[in-house]
Amino acid sequence: VLLFTMHCLAHYTGAGRTFLRGLLCGMKNNYTALLEERSTVPNYVCFGFGLVNVLLSALVVPATGLWLVFGCMNKSMHSFIGDEIGHVIPATCFAVTANMSLLYMKPKDRLKLQFREGLMMMFLGTFYILQITIWHEGGVLHFLFYPDNPRPPMNRMKDQQHTFSAILWLACGTLGIGLGKMKYKTGIHWLLAGLGQASMMLFHPQPNLHAKTGHLIHGALMLVATLFRYAFRFPEFALFTTLSGFIFVATSPCLVMWAAGTGVEVIGYQMISVAIGTMLWTYHFTLWRSPADIHHPEDSNI
Repeated sequence: VLLFTMHCLAHYTGAGRTFLRGLLCGMKNNYTALLEERSTVPNYVCFGFGLVNVLLSALVVPATGLWLVFGCMNKSMHSFIGDEIGHVIPATCFAVTANMSLLYMKPKDRLKLQFREGLMMMFLGTFYILQITIWHEGGVLHFLFYPDNPRPPMNRMKDQQHTFSAILWLACGTLGIGLGKMKYKTGIHWLLAGLGQASMMLFHPQPNLHAKTGHLIHGALMLVATLFRYAFRFPEFALFTTLSGFIFVATSPCLVMWAAGTGVEVIGYQMISVAIGTMLWTYHFTLWRSPADIHHPEDSNI
């Protein structure tokens, strides 16, 4: 907490912000360059560093603190990776893909963004299929690997939802790339993926009310985010997708069981997760972006 407070104080004062950005991003080590905020590396490298920083902040805290304190790591390795890491991986992919759009906000860059989004969505879908198949005892192919040990109906249903959702993300990635090859700038590939994700959350059984509510909010945030993407409102899209990912991590089985067992109120648990995600995203967005980097939709016809 002390380190984070010092970081914020340095960030929100002019000289401190300049020094901090220079320290983390490799500015020239002379006073004039620091005052003028001239970087020796491209701005997208600075932003990429900041994005990795915020994602690690979101991952390291549960990995080194919450998971350890609440005994999440006492599970079998199979269960821990399937249930806990299985929430972190897609949430990170969502956030990385969405925040990448902040580098391509100007109209001339949008086809380039569309191709990169398509590739990331295809990667997410493929990776998620592999993760489900490997760490969930074969997933939808369980019957091939364990013919004498059928999966419980609930697990079988979730395996199908996860796998088919991953296939949809892969398909939406190809949609974005295909439309991009036709020189058509759009966000329909994200909107379709968001509709699928939100629909799955409506029919995705959970162990308690904390998890159920969290998954529903995750789906709602994802759907709102994709509407912003369709409207080319990139900062809003990046924020809501990041918040959707935070909520998704917060609804991993171990954390929601802890929250329910200690009497944390259901909506309060979701709101504090959103609050933490909002502060971290805002902090890094204002640190690594400047007004000159931001394209405002009202500046031109889009």
